[in-house]
Amino acid sequence: MKELHSLTVKEQILESTSLLSKQQQLQDAIDDIHHIDEQFLNMVRTIIISEDQQGEIVKAMVEETERYTMANRTLLTALENQSEQAVKSLDRQADDIKVQSLTITYEDTPSA
Repeated sequence: MKELHSLTVKEQILESTSLLSKQQQLQDAIDDIHHIDEQFLNMVRTIIISEDQQGEIVKAMVEETERYTMANRTLLTALENQSEQAVKSLDRQADDIKVQSLTITYEDTPSA
């Protein structure tokens, strides 16, 4: 009488490689954006304040530029957090697909 047996194992089919280094590339881009924002704010301050510009329009421009800068800083902080979480998630997902479940089914035929 023939008997069917199954054996299931998990096997790592590809070497595990960390993708966490990708976080630095994203952080570099975020830092570049932050630097450009700072340059923009400094340029506005230099043009408006150093030339002793005054008036309601000038005041409104400075206030709006500072609001813009604060909003961008908030967005950049959120982006840093999200990019870090995204890279960690990607790293886990990549590792998960490198391990696969294998099921081997065989027939056991008793010898006489």
